[in-house]
Amino acid sequence: MRRSRGRSKVFKATLTILLILAISLSMVGYGYALWSESIQIRGTIETGDFTKDVASIRIKKTLEGVFTNPYNGLEQGTPINLIHVYNKTGSNVYNWTSILRLTIVVENNGTTKLSNILVNDVIGSNIGPIAAPPGVYNYSATPGTTVTWLSHSPGHQPWDYVHFGWSEFNWTIPALDPGDSATIVIWLRTLMNPSGRWEPTAANKTIPVNDGASVTADTVYNGVTLSTKTQGISLIINGYIIPTSSIATILNPLPYSTTWASDKYEP
Repeated sequence: MRRSRGRSKVFKATLTILLILAISLSMVGYGYALWSESIQIRGTIETGDFTKDVASIRIKKTLEGVFTNPYNGLEQGTPINLIHVYNKTGSNVYNWTSILRLTIVVENNGTTKLSNILVNDVIGSNIGPIAAPPGVYNYSATPGTTVTWLSHSPGHQPWDYVHFGWSEFNWTIPALDPGDSATIVIWLRTLMNPSGRWEPTAANKTIPVNDGASVTADTVYNGVTLSTKTQGISLIINGYIIPTSSIATILNPLPYSTTWASDKYEP
């Protein structure tokens, strides 16, 4: 009986150890499985699809025209790719101004707010904004924005709207939220040169309409400013449609749009 009791105790002890070991191993295995699964979940969170904040702005411009009938000088609603040119050898020595339309769009294409946005553009010496009376320019812009016209010369005095020379304008946009944009539409005309003739006064020439439009904007990131500039646009005047006429074709097709110029900052 003593031997039986001893064996029974050894058997029970052994069984207890085996049970403890089995439970321990199962817990370790289960815990390892959970640990492996939790790493997989964490990895999914870190590499998931989410939007990163970015400050970004872009600008483009479009030139349309000509909105003047080249045969009689009257304004017309549908643009035409012909332009009246003073032709000294032609039978028609009269000439008149020709009207064009310039549109500039600025867009916040980022995910953060932009503020203190300033657009500057320089208009060619042969062309200027239509104004009547002097100082009241014919343009329309997004409400809440302001426009200032200046002479593009030392001192940057207010432009007199008839001066034959380069002019420029500053367009101020207080702020743009992500996805918002602002637009300005400016009516331009060819100017009268010092000899008393409306431009253009010769065919086969290139007339700069405007320089590249530059834009700057403050971001929500301290000290970070965005800045970019578009291409310039010119009118390429071809030869007279008839040698003795005063009508020439515009070689570059209108309307003409620049590509988007952009700048961005990713923290």
